[in-house]
Amino acid sequence: MAMYPFEKYYAPEWETIKTLDALNEILSDNKTIWLVYIFQDHMESLYPEIMSSINQDFTVAKKFPGTLNGGSVYVCVNDKSQRLNTYF
Repeated sequence: MAMYPFEKYYAPEWETIKTLDALNEILSDNKTIWLVYIFQDHMESLYPEIMSSINQDFTVAKKFPGTLNGGSVYVCVNDKSQRLNTYF
């Protein structure tokens, strides 16, 4: 949902994840991965496998409430060993 503005304007250097295989490939690098998504209900209905992986492998570091219903911005990190409160 939020891919276009990030790809074109805000963060063109960020990699866009469109498949579970792409997410698994990034996770295989064993690096700290930051992930941003919005519209959780939409993501869960259209990308259930990706959201399942996100829920299993990532921790929400910060949730920014959105102005649209369900439009909160989630910033997640896969490194659960780090203290998340040091990020925000």
